[in-house]
Amino acid sequence: MTLINNISYFDSKALLDDYLFKKIEQLGSLNTHTNIILSGGTSPVALYKRMGDSFLSLKQFRFVLSDDRRVKIDDALSNEGMLYRTLGKTADFQLLSLHSHDIEMQLQSIPYYDLAILGMGLDGHFASIFPDMTNLDSALSSKHSIEFVNDGYPEVPRITMTLNEINKAKEIILLIYGQEKLDLLLNLDTNSNLPIKYLLSTTHQKILITTYV
Repeated sequence: MTLINNISYFDSKALLDDYLFKKIEQLGSLNTHTNIILSGGTSPVALYKRMGDSFLSLKQFRFVLSDDRRVKIDDALSNEGMLYRTLGKTADFQLLSLHSHDIEMQLQSIPYYDLAILGMGLDGHFASIFPDMTNLDSALSSKHSIEFVNDGYPEVPRITMTLNEINKAKEIILLIYGQEKLDLLLNLDTNSNLPIKYLLSTTHQKILITTYV
């Protein structure tokens, strides 16, 4: 799998965050309604805080997280709680909660996403699709939008978008922080069963790997 043409290198995380901010700003200026999948975790926190602190209007955006831990929103492990804290609870944007009882129906009603921002772990997982999870095949091949997960670290139950749902994105930006993660991507072989291989192989024409090392 040749990835070299899909990689953009940045000299610092600040420059990478600046690129992402301008990308989101541009999408918002071009569309009345903009659907974006956002990554959880700590890596994009600075980007989300900048979005919340800026004069960027968020009213035309509909955000949904790629995955979340099934914990209360005020729990430190909650991605949804992190997003509200960084963007601002009173900010004028729409967030579809993965914890909603009808989230499957809500996601099925979205024809496409303008952008998906995803991270990757050193074990080759993305969203909450982990290499050794018991329902890995379902997360990678199901036509449903979400999958409930009982694996991962920290060991708390999770909910994740399936690969099928993520593939509705017109463009995917994969955030890779550090040489070790970049080496993992560049050295994937055809026999690898890491989840990230399936994301790359099905989205090769629309994925951009952004990295600073």
